[in-house]
Amino acid sequence: MNYDARRKECLNQLYEGGRRDKSPKGFLDAGIADCCDYINSLSSYYTTSSCSGRISIFVEHDDRNDNFWLLCSHEKVTFPQVKALLNQFYKKQDKKCSLVLRFEPFILSIECKNLYYSSKLVQLAIGSGCRETGLSFGAIYPPKRFMVSIRHAIRLETPIANQDTLYITETYLQRLIDQVNKKMDQNYNRMDQLFQQLQKLKSLSDTTNDPNIQSVNPQQQQQKVIIF
Repeated sequence: MNYDARRKECLNQLYEGGRRDKSPKGFLDAGIADCCDYINSLSSYYTTSSCSGRISIFVEHDDRNDNFWLLCSHEKVTFPQVKALLNQFYKKQDKKCSLVLRFEPFILSIECKNLYYSSKLVQLAIGSGCRETGLSFGAIYPPKRFMVSIRHAIRLETPIANQDTLYITETYLQRLIDQVNKKMDQNYNRMDQLFQQLQKLKSLSDTTNDPNIQSVNPQQQQQKVIIF
């Protein structure tokens, strides 16, 4: 299946199947939908999966099959909300486990038409502050797919409890909740910066047949594209 066929299949599934995508949740988050819609309006790009960023409490067991999210929110959370979840959890939990509070930033996975378009996207994303953005195209030459993952470094992860005990005071838990909410605001500000940078993609011409692209050999390609 070539790029155009993959793009058509993916976008049909996304827009005709209830905004479904390949993320774990299975559909677009509202907070990143406008950015995805814009990218998907450009013929040289399409999104394969995305997440707008999330605040979560992840319950980790010795057996990974027992792991689950006690909390997973794509919006800011409140201290009473978190405290109520923890109290409810303690009433039911009987297995040894660890509870980890996390903030994870937005991520966009995008397939690009060729090396030119993917390198331009990486440059714009890094220019917007998404410095953990990277490009992958596999070990096969000539590469058949150009996948860009856009993300940034605003995050937080800390253990807060085990199966029956909160490791920290409620005052400190409140402080952590304030911090993850602040990071959610920073995350959406970074997404806005990215969206503004991506407007420059409209001005790119179709360079699929550009001889400067077609003549790149494997060694030159590795030197030209940096994987972050």
